[in-house]
Amino acid sequence: MADNTVDTDYDYINFDANGEWDEANLIGPAVLVPKHIRSLVVTEYRLEWLNLSDPGEHLKNHMIAAVTFSTPIYLNNDWYYAARLSMETATNDQAYKDVQGAEVFSIQTYEPCDDFWIGNYELRLRSYTGPTKSKAHLVTFELKQGTTVGDLIDKVVEKKMHHFCFLPYIKRVVLKFANFRSASLHCWAMFVREGIITSEKSEERPSTPLWMELNVNYNPEEAHGAFTSSPMLIDRGWWVFQKPTQDDLHTPDDAFSKEKPAIPHRPL
Repeated sequence: MADNTVDTDYDYINFDANGEWDEANLIGPAVLVPKHIRSLVVTEYRLEWLNLSDPGEHLKNHMIAAVTFSTPIYLNNDWYYAARLSMETATNDQAYKDVQGAEVFSIQTYEPCDDFWIGNYELRLRSYTGPTKSKAHLVTFELKQGTTVGDLIDKVVEKKMHHFCFLPYIKRVVLKFANFRSASLHCWAMFVREGIITSEKSEERPSTPLWMELNVNYNPEEAHGAFTSSPMLIDRGWWVFQKPTQDDLHTPDDAFSKEKPAIPHRPL
């Protein structure tokens, strides 16, 4: 796979100032989260597979992480007990324009929303502690004592993993952008290697590695609100300025699909 390099003559987007924090709705790019939220101590790191509202063929669950505060915070006339951290598709037109100078798009100009989507590492506060009602599956991991929201964000930013490219894959003729599990696995693995997540064993299924958990997709059954699982390997996404570490224990090759993104002439 090609190394990640940049063209020094290109005017890149400032990844550390892209977007804005929405104080009214308490949501925005994680890198712009204010100090009073960054300082909150968190006690667990939970990954959630979200229900597919329209379970079309070969669609995959959206993946998010959630962290629980050791002490809730009162903001905007409400109490907040947790935060959601997730890679979300960016809506900033300038982000799409500027990111095309990065190595992954250096061969030719690609069409935003057809050839790629930009992912932005986002945080939003939650007014509850448990999983979201739309979760289809979850696993929970212990965090190092005293870990704060800011510790998690800073480590992601330090590794340049807060902006991400969702790449297209052909699924039964239809183009799908479904690299959320790739982003989730690499962020989790980085936290484990850095000692922020204290054990790679989940509370719910300690004998099953996370990469094997992520090789399963959950689709809702029509009756009783139950979910059926089906095997589905992880399609790789791409960090614009950083190639994340891969290792045989946390992020082995067996976790990932061998299928290449449906972008012509992309350097792989």
